[in-house]
Order: sequence, then C-alpha cells, then structure tokens
Amino acid sequence: MTSIYSHDNEYINERGTAEKGAWSNVEGTEFRFFDGTALEPQLKKTVSNPNYLSASIRGFGLFLAGLSLLCSLCSAAWVFMQRKSRLVTASQPEFLYLLCFGASLVSTSPIFLSFDENQGWSEDKLSASCSAFPWFFVIGYLIMYCALFSKLWRLSMVLSMRRRGAVGIQQVLLPFCFIIAASIILIVWQVTDPLHWVRSVINVQPLETWGECKVNDSSDGGLLPFILPLGGLFAIIIAMTAVVAWRMKDVQSDLAESQWIFFGIYSHIQVRFAA
Repeated sequence: MTSIYSHDNEYINERGTAEKGAWSNVEGTEFRFFDGTALEPQLKKTVSNPNYLSASIRGFGLFLAGLSLLCSLCSAAWVFMQRKSRLVTASQPEFLYLLCFGASLVSTSPIFLSFDENQGWSEDKLSASCSAFPWFFVIGYLIMYCALFSKLWRLSMVLSMRRRGAVGIQQVLLPFCFIIAASIILIVWQVTDPLHWVRSVINVQPLETWGECKVNDSSDGGLLPFILPLGGLFAIIIAMTAVVAWRMKDVQSDLAESQWIFFGIYSHIQVRFAA
C-alpha cells in the first residue's frame, strides 16, 4: 500500500478553501509492478506478420534479373566480336550497342526492389533504392526503343529511292530527345516528391504491416503527375517504332528484321497489358 485515504487529511479545493478528506502517501512504501520491481515495464510491440519478401521470390527475381543482364552483356560482346562481318555491319552495331545497354539498365532495375528490412537494410537505404528504380527502368526502356526506332528509320532512309548519299547517325538521333524529356521529368520527380520507403500498419489485431515505395500522402495526385507524362513518352516511342517496323516488313534482304521487331513489340505490348 503506497497511499491511504483519511477524513482527517485536508486539501485545498478549487475555491481556495480547506476541506477534509484526502489521499496521503505512506512513508517507506513504493508502488511495485507485476514483476516485483518499481521499474515501469516497457511496452512490447510484437509484429506478427511484417509481410517481408520471401527468400524464394527474391531469389527467383534476382535470378531472372541476372539472367537478363547476362544475355544483354553477352549480346553486346557478340556484336563486338562480329563487328566486321557483313550482316552485323549492315545491322548498324552502334544502335545494337545502345539496345544492349538499355536492356541491361532495365534488367538491373528490379534489383532495387528486391530488399527490405529483413536483410538489415535501413529506411534511408531502402528509400535510396526506391528513388533509383525509376531512373534505371525509364531511361533503359527509352534507350531500347529509341535505338530500335533510329535503326529502322535510318535503314528506311537508306533504302528509299528518294534518298541520295549516306545517312549519318546524327540524322536519326531526334528520338533520343525522348530520353532528355524523361530525364527532366525524373529530375523534377526526385526534387519535389521522390519515392521513399514506408512501412504501414494494415491490420491492428493481429498486428500486420506492409512495406512499399511511396510518395508523400499529402502530395497532389500522388504518382500520377509523373507516371502519366512518362507513360505518354513510352506510348509515343513504341507507336513510332511499330509504325516504322510495319512499313518495312516487306523488305526482301538480309536486313528484313523489321517484321520480327514489329511482332516483338506486339508481344511486348500484350505482356504489359496482361500484367
């Protein structure tokens, strides 16, 4: 017992007058908790289900990313070793290198989303990975399609009967302005409202949390002000590449790769919509 109530104890009420009846401390006593000590126990918050990324899913994703990256590097190495052959020279190795480079960037991007606190990563490190993901994915994606479009466009100009003289690479680099535009959007995104790692409580009892890359909840429109213009750039360059590939599908020569590029783009679009 640490306090006792007595009618003989006086206290001052709200009006400033003394009244009888109050609690008073008992000397030589102190409050003890359930563990027998006077130390206040710390509240324990046990996360029953943090929804960490499973090792099997992470391993499979990293395997696919590594396999895709290896294919891109091996393709670039093959182009370099065969750069003097007639077919590779006619296929414009400059754009093939760019295509492999863009594919390697896209292949690397999933790695930044393959970790969470379960691997000991801090919130700052996870936020940095969230910010890096769109840079690798967007720039790599646009480099691939800009390289394909410029490659086909240059070939169409060479094969056109109305075109005289050599067609330099600099004459078909206009589509790469898409990459500059995307870089500006990404810079604005990074400065104004970058992606950062957030772990939110999705269920209180039992406690369940979920970690993901998000923008600030207070931002107007969330991701839409950045996703919509980037998606527009993707749609335009894909449509331009598909149109040029379709127009050149009937070329009868060793350069008749346009039909395969068109069907590849068509399959790519189907996979995107299915996902």
